[in-house]
Amino acid sequence: MSDQIPPQAPTPPDPTQQAAPGWPAANAPAPRRRRRWLIPALAAAVVLVLGLSAALLLPRLFGAAESGGALQPYPQQPTVAWTISTADILGEEGLAAASENGGPSGPPVVYSRGQLDDGTFLVGAWQQSGFWAAGAIVGVDPDGEIVWRGPRYEVVLGYGRVPLAAECTTGHGRIACVTFPDDGADLYSILILDERSGSQVERIDVPYDIFADAYDVGEFAPMAVPLEDGVAVVFPISQGAATVARLDSSGVQWSADIENNHMVGGAFDIRVRDGEIRVAPFDGVLSPLGVPWVFDADTGEAVSEPVEGEIVLLADDGVVRSSEDSDDLEVVTADGGASVPMHSGTGLAPLLRFDQVRGPITSLEGFVVVDTDGERDVATVYDTQNIENPVVLDDTISSSDLEPVSTVVRGAGSPVIVRIRDEIRAYDAETGMRLWTGLTRAISEEAIGSDGSTGIDFLWIADDGERVIAPAAATGTAGITAFSVADGQEQWTLELPGFDPAAFEIGRAGEFLTVTDTSGQLALIEP
Repeated sequence: MSDQIPPQAPTPPDPTQQAAPGWPAANAPAPRRRRRWLIPALAAAVVLVLGLSAALLLPRLFGAAESGGALQPYPQQPTVAWTISTADILGEEGLAAASENGGPSGPPVVYSRGQLDDGTFLVGAWQQSGFWAAGAIVGVDPDGEIVWRGPRYEVVLGYGRVPLAAECTTGHGRIACVTFPDDGADLYSILILDERSGSQVERIDVPYDIFADAYDVGEFAPMAVPLEDGVAVVFPISQGAATVARLDSSGVQWSADIENNHMVGGAFDIRVRDGEIRVAPFDGVLSPLGVPWVFDADTGEAVSEPVEGEIVLLADDGVVRSSEDSDDLEVVTADGGASVPMHSGTGLAPLLRFDQVRGPITSLEGFVVVDTDGERDVATVYDTQNIENPVVLDDTISSSDLEPVSTVVRGAGSPVIVRIRDEIRAYDAETGMRLWTGLTRAISEEAIGSDGSTGIDFLWIADDGERVIAPAAATGTAGITAFSVADGQEQWTLELPGFDPAAFEIGRAGEFLTVTDTSGQLALIEP
């Protein structure tokens, strides 16, 4: 038996190196970023690229808990119920910790993990400082009062490390937060909290022997999600390689190594669904749409893994993959009964379903593709439930119009609503004729989303399907506007003074809308 290599602390990178996507190196200004959602995947066809680099975000298909209730209708002028900030959540001690390594070197982040059945909202925050981040999560009552505070934690966030590693995850009535405690052990731990009180119920160490390769490389932090007993962990080793394991207080229950040589970037995202642990390539806002490795949560038995050429997972577990016969792509349903060729065009916008717990994206319901017919650009809407009957939009839309691109949604009567630059356009779902046009905010090149990605303008449909809610047109003040799905008439506009008008994001918590921005604020919007 060979001698065991002693544990090595993750080594902070040389500050002269480039920072992780979306995050500046210490004391460096945030870079300008271009937005291409799935364009790299469409262009490369066999490369596993899923959109913008980042996360949230990102609140998604592999979440342990999906949004159970529909979004409230918001028929009249809403109000801001309450606002909470990173400073409120971290407190003076947390802010002091965030300044120990030279002061904040990234935008403060605040995020929601949804609403519990007792009405409590789970809201977390973290602040990067040099190569470290200080974080915490709190419980907030419907009146905006903090009713409990979880313990503050710190995690390494240097070169190559994914910002989402600084965010806590939820499931099974528990909260999991990754930390790198200053106890001399030089090992990561997972703090497990009770979601109703925020009290720590156990601490699970991430052992060196199982994750030696990841610790020795030291470029990534682990991500974890709570199980009924223990946690599921993915610890990236390098680009396309990682170790997945189930851990509990007694130790390692099982572990497995995964590798994908066609993956771009070295980060992964981990979710739990229906007794299965799903690990997908992490590439920011669209990360949960990647084709995952799937393991039985109890035994660790491999259920499935990505196949070379598969790029995006559809809502029905079908896939978008590179065609065997050409350089184009094809959409294949889960039963294999429908295979639709799709040219590797240069513009794409996703039609998404939403999740309140792990960010806005849960699955790809469809998409708009802009391609050329030889004479002009043509925009086509694909619905994954009816993939063989796409709708061609009777409009002039170029690939550059979908750059930057935002979500596509459907309202009452199923019109297709697309955000194109500073416009919201509604189209008849059968004829493709444009029905109406409304104005919204153009995405700023400097906009940075709450997950560290470039600013993503998600559109939201109220549960009655009669209103689409979007960022308000630029007036110098942040705000959101509701348009009538039937005719595009403006229903109301809510101004949000104090929020960054160029860099805020609409999300949800339970049945409520939220707004977050790059100054580290979250507002709950009450109908």
